Amino acid sequence: MPRPGCPPTWAAGGHAGRERRVLLAYKEHGDGRLAGVLGERLARTLRASGWSGPDVLLVPVPGRWGTRAGSGRVARLARECARGAGPSGTAGTAPVLRYRHPAGRQVGLGRARRLTNRAGVFVIRPHATFEHGGRVELVDRPVVVVDDVLTTGATLTEAARALRAEGARVVGAVVSAERGRASEGATSGTGNVRRPRFYKRP
Repeated sequence: MPRPGCPPTWAAGGHAGRERRVLLAYKEHGDGRLAGVLGERLARTLRASGWSGPDVLLVPVPGRWGTRAGSGRVARLARECARGAGPSGTAGTAPVLRYRHPAGRQVGLGRARRLTNRAGVFVIRPHATFEHGGRVELVDRPVVVVDDVLTTGATLTEAARALRAEGARVVGAVVSAERGRASEGATSGTGNVRRPRFYKRP
């Protein structure tokens, strides 16, 4: 699926079969035991992408409107990813994005509708800080966006727009799963999405 405007993305896996069940157990049913496993897969994906480095900031897509900064399940995945990558792999995570207003549901919408739904919905939190403390300076900072599932790329496109508007250098995104792809696959994914060579069905 072509995803114009979406930053280059690496997916740790597909969104079918056992992979889908594992991700849903974490995402929808709150099975926190899976956070470490999924986060380590993201860390390996980040290293495979070539984007890791001590200055790279991981920015999770925010949870639902009204949730506390850094409290969502994607934020936890980003923290586990940073832990797996180590200090040489990232500068850490920072939940700098927030919703400007409540966003409509994306389920069942095509790409054009999803893009419209997400347009302008993210802004940067004032006085944003790292998860481990300290003020975040986004200007010229290399950033990798983190999300759980990639479908049309509308959410990543909007996240990248908001970050670039503040001067960040969005080098790409890593996601746990790419929807619309079979579990097994080659290194190259659909459009601008790639799959690491280590990938195999869990």
